[in-house]
Order: sequence, then C-alpha cells, then structure tokens
Amino acid sequence: MQKSLEDTYSLCESLNRLGEVYFQQKDYVRAEQVLDTIHYLARPYGLKDLELKNLRQLARLDSIQGDLLSSYQRYQQFTSLKDSLEQWQVARQLVLIETEDHIRQKEAEIKLLRKDQEIKRQQEKWRKFIMVGSLLGMLLLGILALVLVRSNRQEKQANRTLAEKNEEINQQNEEIAAQRDRMLVLNQSLEKEREKTDRLLLNILPQAVAEELKTHGQAKVKTYHRASILFTDFEGFTRLSETMNPDQLIEELNECFVAFDEIIRRHNLEKIKTIGDAYMCIGGIPEPNVTNPVDTVLAGLEIQHFMRKRREAKQQQGEAYWQCRLGINTGEIRAGVIGTSKFAYDAWGSAVNIAARMESGGEIDQVNISQATYEWVKDFFECEYRGEIEVKNQLILQMYFVRRLHPELSSDNLGLQPNHLYEQRKDLKFAPSIPA
Repeated sequence: MQKSLEDTYSLCESLNRLGEVYFQQKDYVRAEQVLDTIHYLARPYGLKDLELKNLRQLARLDSIQGDLLSSYQRYQQFTSLKDSLEQWQVARQLVLIETEDHIRQKEAEIKLLRKDQEIKRQQEKWRKFIMVGSLLGMLLLGILALVLVRSNRQEKQANRTLAEKNEEINQQNEEIAAQRDRMLVLNQSLEKEREKTDRLLLNILPQAVAEELKTHGQAKVKTYHRASILFTDFEGFTRLSETMNPDQLIEELNECFVAFDEIIRRHNLEKIKTIGDAYMCIGGIPEPNVTNPVDTVLAGLEIQHFMRKRREAKQQQGEAYWQCRLGINTGEIRAGVIGTSKFAYDAWGSAVNIAARMESGGEIDQVNISQATYEWVKDFFECEYRGEIEVKNQLILQMYFVRRLHPELSSDNLGLQPNHLYEQRKDLKFAPSIPA
C-alpha cells in the first residue's frame, strides 16, 4: 500500500510537470486533461497537497479560457480544502499537546524512580562501608601485634577504594548533568511546539476561549445579556465578481476584510467569521462589557467611511468597486465552541438573526441599526428614523440610519472620532454594570 501511494505520488508529480509544459505551450485542452487525471489519481489516496495544487491550476486554466464560473467554483473548492487542511493541523496540534502532557507525566515518574534508586545505592554503599569498618576494628583488636604493619597497607587500600568511589560518584554526576541537559533541550522543543499550537488556536478562537479549551479540553457556551452584532455584505458581489479572475477576487476581499479586522480590533469587537462576501463580528464577547453598542456603531461608521474612500480611489482609476451594506442589532445571545473537531467560535440567538435582517434591509454606505441598538446609542449619534421596514419572512422591524457622532462629541468634521466629552458621557451612560 505504501509503495502504491509513493508510485501514485510520483506519477502525479510527473503529470503535473507535463501539464505545466502543455500550459506553457498554450495547449489548454491537453493541460486540462492531464490536470483532471491528477485530480482523480490523487483523491483515492488522500493526497490533499496535490489536490490543493491541482485545483488552483485548474482554476487558473479555466480563468484563462474564459470559463469564470468554473474557475470560481474550483477556487471555492481550493479554499474549502485549504481551510480543511488548516483545521486538521489544528486538531493535530491538540493531539500533540495531549502527547506532551503524557510525556511530562512519564518524565516525572522516571525522575522519581531514579531518585529512589540513587538513594538505595547510597544506602548500600554506606552499609558496606560500615561493615568493612566493623571487620577492620575486630581484626585490629584481635591481632594487635600486626596493627602497625597492616594499618599502612589497609590505609593505602582504603585510599584507593575511596578514590575509586569518588571517581564513580563523579561519573554519576556527569551522567546526571548530561541527562539534565537533554531534558532541557527536550523541554525547549516542547515549549516551541506549545507556542505554535497557541498561535494556531488564537488564529481561530478568542484568547480566553483558547485558554479554556487548553485547560479543560472544552469551552462552555455562555449567555451574554447585552451584545452588539454587526453584519456587512457587498452589494452586487456576484455580478461584479464575474468580471474578475479568482486571484483578483480573493485579493480584493482580503484587502477589505483585513481593513475591517483592524477597525474592529481598535473598537474591542470580536471577529466571528466570513461567509463568502459577508463579514460578521460582535461587541461584548467573549469578555462582557457594557459599552459594546456605541463601540460597534463607531466601528460600523468607520467601515463605511473606509468603503467610501476605497470606492473614490477605484473610480479615479476606472476600476470596478464594491459597495457595502451594514446592519447592527443589540440583544441577548449565546456564544461559544461546540463539537470536538474543527473548532469554530460562533454565536446564536434571535438577536443575531435580527442583525442579519438589519444588514439585508439596509442601504449602501449606511449604518442601519435596530430599535434596541438605537435606545443605547441615541445620546451619542445623530440617527434618522426610517420607519417600520418589512424584511425576510414578512417580519416588520423599526430601523434607523446612523449619520455621525453628535458634533459636540466629535473631534473631526466627519463625526467619526470621539472627543473627551464623548468619553465623559459614555462613562455616565454605562456606569451601572449588568451581568453578562
């Protein structure tokens, strides 16, 4: 089976090079045939790295041939497989943590056993010394006449024995020092692996949740009585994405989402996930806080400001651009990690669903908020009542557009940057804490 796997891997590598030759010769039909052959050879053996490389090449080939839909689908398969591999690596690192704990326990047991053995050896040595001394004393008493002659001989023998024992002890000390050095190297290696595992966990989970997962082996789902959920979505994403090749599409999404990540980090929000072109984050979790409604609205205003500036730059360059809808709701949610593999931090509850309706019922360039969020933020922001809006499933919801910070609370003309009066009002507004 191993030989068959190695032969298949070698064959796929050779076919991959052949496909590159056809691709360079612009013989796209043969190149696609070769790449399809690699795909069906690699899949039964679980050669995920070859499948990953193969899907990316097929997406590029479809893009060059003008089949953008197929290219996009293949690139989605590539992204899904890549995420699956990364999540498998996280699970593997968790297994390494468990193995490390087991090794540490065994090392402690070995250390105790060696210490016990060393004590027994020392006791045996002293017993022998005492026995020899007793015998020598009896012999000295019995044969007084020979004491002077034999004492010198016995003294020399004792010195040689002591020197040998000292040499033996020195050798044992050297062995112990060498073992200590080996244990130090092993501990350093384990520490590096632990740091890698911690970094992987922190890439997919909040720090507090990751620590709980490492300590207890699971992370409990918690209730948060006041959390603010923010959703974004790009208007006309599917239509505009058809004009881009997969690499351009992913690069554009990445630039937007990286900017969103930095904005929500400054406002103490937790990123939950992205689904296609949708982006979700929440304020007030995993560590509860009472200021999350205003924090989340400030982040929403900054995100829309970023998207407007990006659109202006794209228009000046004559390039296609995306426009963003954004919705926010505040309420009670449940959040945490469920399952035992492919860990993901998520949130549930009607407040989450209403936030999604705020986004779908919003308009481009606007921060659309619910009645619940409005009650918390109206003292800080200029808001425009939109009335009762019908959304999905014939649900009627009251909505507001947030225009900007009140002028007296803002340090800039755009109403994006709060001043010291804003901070004072926030301290007064949210002074009474609530349970989370």
